[in-house]
Amino acid sequence: MAVVGYLTWSRCRLDNVRTFSAPSTSTFLAAHHNTATNYGFGWHTADMSPERYVAYYKWIYISSPIYLLTLLGYKLSILLLYLRLFGVNSPFRYTTYALTFLITGYLFSNLLTQLFGCHPVAKYWQPALYPGGHCITSTTADYAYGSLNFISDLFIFVLPMPMVWRLKLSRREKLGVTLVFMGGAM
Repeated sequence: MAVVGYLTWSRCRLDNVRTFSAPSTSTFLAAHHNTATNYGFGWHTADMSPERYVAYYKWIYISSPIYLLTLLGYKLSILLLYLRLFGVNSPFRYTTYALTFLITGYLFSNLLTQLFGCHPVAKYWQPALYPGGHCITSTTADYAYGSLNFISDLFIFVLPMPMVWRLKLSRREKLGVTLVFMGGAM
Protein backbone atom coordinates (compact mmCIF):
# COMPACT_ATOMS: atom_id res chain seq x y z
CA MET A 1 0.00 0.00 0.00
CA ALA A 2 2.84 2.40 0.84
CA VAL A 3 4.47 1.70 -2.55
CA VAL A 4 1.25 2.54 -4.41
CA GLY A 5 0.90 5.73 -2.39
CA TYR A 6 4.51 6.69 -3.11
CA LEU A 7 4.16 6.01 -6.85
CA THR A 8 0.96 8.00 -6.98
CA TRP A 9 2.51 10.90 -5.07
CA SER A 10 5.76 10.85 -7.08
CA ARG A 11 3.83 11.20 -10.33
CA CYS A 12 1.60 13.90 -8.94
CA ARG A 13 2.50 17.26 -10.43
CA LEU A 14 1.30 20.77 -9.79
CA ASP A 15 -1.14 20.64 -12.71
CA ASN A 16 -2.72 17.50 -11.22
CA VAL A 17 -3.11 19.20 -7.85
CA ARG A 18 -4.68 22.28 -9.50
CA THR A 19 -6.94 20.07 -11.61
CA PHE A 20 -8.32 18.37 -8.50
CA SER A 21 -8.50 21.48 -6.33
CA ALA A 22 -10.37 23.67 -8.85
CA PRO A 23 -13.49 21.45 -8.91
CA SER A 24 -13.53 21.31 -5.11
CA THR A 25 -13.58 25.12 -4.86
CA SER A 26 -16.19 25.13 -7.61
CA THR A 27 -18.32 22.70 -5.61
CA PHE A 28 -17.94 24.91 -2.55
CA LEU A 29 -18.95 27.94 -4.64
CA ALA A 30 -22.04 26.10 -5.93
CA ALA A 31 -23.06 25.15 -2.37
CA HIS A 32 -22.47 28.74 -1.30
CA HIS A 33 -24.67 30.08 -4.10
CA ASN A 34 -27.32 27.51 -3.31
CA THR A 35 -27.43 28.77 0.28
CA ALA A 36 -27.32 32.38 -0.92
CA THR A 37 -30.67 31.95 -2.68
CA ASN A 38 -32.15 32.25 0.83
CA TYR A 39 -30.62 35.73 1.04
CA GLY A 40 -31.53 37.27 -2.30
CA PHE A 41 -29.55 35.48 -5.03
CA GLY A 42 -31.88 35.04 -7.96
CA TRP A 43 -34.65 37.13 -6.46
CA HIS A 44 -36.46 39.87 -8.29
CA THR A 45 -35.60 43.28 -6.86
CA ALA A 46 -39.28 44.02 -6.22
CA ASP A 47 -39.40 41.05 -3.83
CA MET A 48 -36.47 42.17 -1.71
CA SER A 49 -36.73 44.21 1.47
CA PRO A 50 -33.97 46.64 2.50
CA GLU A 51 -32.81 44.12 5.13
CA ARG A 52 -32.60 41.47 2.42
CA TYR A 53 -30.33 43.76 0.38
CA VAL A 54 -27.87 43.91 3.28
CA ALA A 55 -27.73 40.11 3.45
CA TYR A 56 -27.54 39.89 -0.34
CA TYR A 57 -24.54 42.21 -0.59
CA LYS A 58 -22.80 40.39 2.27
CA TRP A 59 -23.17 37.15 0.34
CA ILE A 60 -21.85 38.84 -2.81
CA TYR A 61 -18.89 40.08 -0.78
CA ILE A 62 -18.18 36.55 0.44
CA SER A 63 -18.75 34.79 -2.88
CA SER A 64 -16.59 37.08 -5.03
CA PRO A 65 -13.25 35.88 -3.62
CA ILE A 66 -14.37 32.25 -3.86
CA TYR A 67 -15.37 32.75 -7.48
CA LEU A 68 -12.12 34.50 -8.37
CA LEU A 69 -9.99 31.80 -6.74
CA THR A 70 -11.99 29.10 -8.53
CA LEU A 71 -11.53 30.91 -11.84
CA LEU A 72 -7.81 31.24 -11.17
CA GLY A 73 -7.64 27.53 -10.39
CA TYR A 74 -9.25 26.49 -13.65
CA LYS A 75 -7.17 28.83 -15.78
CA LEU A 76 -3.91 27.83 -14.10
CA SER A 77 -4.69 24.12 -14.43
CA ILE A 78 -5.18 24.57 -18.19
CA LEU A 79 -1.94 26.54 -18.52
CA LEU A 80 -0.03 23.97 -16.45
CA LEU A 81 -1.42 21.25 -18.70
CA TYR A 82 -0.17 23.19 -21.72
CA LEU A 83 3.28 23.38 -20.14
CA ARG A 84 3.26 19.64 -19.58
CA LEU A 85 2.19 18.93 -23.17
CA PHE A 86 4.17 21.57 -25.08
CA GLY A 87 6.70 22.90 -22.56
CA VAL A 88 9.74 21.74 -24.53
CA ASN A 89 9.37 24.71 -26.85
CA SER A 90 11.04 27.72 -25.17
CA PRO A 91 8.95 30.50 -26.82
CA PHE A 92 5.77 28.61 -25.96
CA ARG A 93 6.94 28.08 -22.38
CA TYR A 94 7.81 31.77 -21.90
CA THR A 95 4.51 32.86 -23.45
CA THR A 96 2.66 30.52 -21.09
CA TYR A 97 4.57 31.92 -18.11
CA ALA A 98 3.72 35.46 -19.21
CA LEU A 99 0.04 34.57 -19.59
CA THR A 100 0.07 32.88 -16.18
CA PHE A 101 1.57 36.04 -14.67
CA LEU A 102 -1.03 38.24 -16.42
CA ILE A 103 -3.98 36.09 -15.33
CA THR A 104 -2.76 35.78 -11.75
CA GLY A 105 -2.12 39.53 -11.61
CA TYR A 106 -5.46 40.70 -12.91
CA LEU A 107 -7.43 38.18 -10.85
CA PHE A 108 -5.63 39.18 -7.65
CA SER A 109 -6.13 42.85 -8.44
CA ASN A 110 -9.81 42.05 -9.01
CA LEU A 111 -9.84 40.26 -5.67
CA LEU A 112 -8.30 43.27 -3.91
CA THR A 113 -10.77 45.59 -5.67
CA GLN A 114 -13.67 43.43 -4.50
CA LEU A 115 -12.43 43.21 -0.92
CA PHE A 116 -11.21 46.77 -0.43
CA GLY A 117 -13.21 48.76 -2.97
CA CYS A 118 -15.19 50.47 -0.22
CA HIS A 119 -13.92 52.42 2.73
CA PRO A 120 -15.02 51.38 5.28
CA VAL A 121 -15.56 47.86 3.95
CA ALA A 122 -19.03 47.61 5.53
CA LYS A 123 -20.19 50.40 3.21
CA TYR A 124 -20.33 47.69 0.52
CA TRP A 125 -23.44 46.13 2.11
CA GLN A 126 -24.76 49.05 4.21
CA PRO A 127 -24.07 52.27 2.30
CA ALA A 128 -26.61 54.35 4.23
CA LEU A 129 -24.82 53.79 7.56
CA TYR A 130 -21.55 55.27 6.28
CA PRO A 131 -22.34 58.58 4.56
CA GLY A 132 -18.71 59.76 4.89
CA GLY A 133 -17.28 56.62 3.31
CA HIS A 134 -16.74 55.97 -0.37
CA CYS A 135 -16.64 53.11 -2.88
CA ILE A 136 -14.91 52.87 -6.22
CA THR A 137 -17.02 53.02 -9.36
CA SER A 138 -17.65 49.31 -9.75
CA THR A 139 -18.94 49.60 -13.32
CA THR A 140 -15.54 50.72 -14.60
CA ALA A 141 -13.76 47.94 -12.70
CA ASP A 142 -16.30 45.37 -13.89
CA TYR A 143 -15.78 46.33 -17.54
CA ALA A 144 -12.00 46.27 -17.13
CA TYR A 145 -11.91 42.87 -15.42
CA GLY A 146 -14.54 41.43 -17.76
CA SER A 147 -12.50 42.52 -20.76
CA LEU A 148 -9.31 41.05 -19.30
CA ASN A 149 -11.16 37.82 -18.55
CA PHE A 150 -12.38 37.57 -22.15
CA ILE A 151 -8.93 38.37 -23.56
CA SER A 152 -7.23 35.83 -21.30
CA ASP A 153 -9.76 33.17 -22.33
CA LEU A 154 -9.03 33.96 -25.97
CA PHE A 155 -5.27 33.70 -25.38
CA ILE A 156 -5.70 30.40 -23.52
CA PHE A 157 -7.67 29.07 -26.47
CA VAL A 158 -5.28 30.29 -29.17
CA LEU A 159 -2.02 29.56 -27.32
CA PRO A 160 -1.67 25.84 -28.15
CA MET A 161 -2.86 26.08 -31.77
CA PRO A 162 0.57 26.69 -33.37
CA MET A 163 1.94 23.74 -31.41
CA VAL A 164 -0.95 21.52 -32.47
CA TRP A 165 -0.48 22.40 -36.12
CA ARG A 166 3.25 21.56 -35.88
CA LEU A 167 2.53 18.02 -34.69
CA LYS A 168 3.40 15.23 -37.08
CA LEU A 169 -0.18 14.28 -37.71
CA SER A 170 -2.34 14.24 -40.80
CA ARG A 171 -4.36 17.37 -41.53
CA ARG A 172 -7.51 15.53 -40.49
CA GLU A 173 -6.00 14.53 -37.13
CA LYS A 174 -4.76 18.08 -36.53
CA LEU A 175 -8.26 19.34 -37.23
CA GLY A 176 -9.63 16.77 -34.77
CA VAL A 177 -7.23 17.91 -32.04
CA THR A 178 -8.15 21.52 -32.80
CA LEU A 179 -11.85 20.64 -32.44
CA VAL A 180 -11.11 19.00 -29.08
CA PHE A 181 -9.48 22.24 -27.88
CA MET A 182 -12.43 24.21 -29.30
CA GLY A 183 -14.78 22.01 -27.31
CA GLY A 184 -12.88 22.99 -24.17
CA ALA A 185 -13.23 26.65 -25.10
CA MET A 186 -17.01 26.42 -25.14
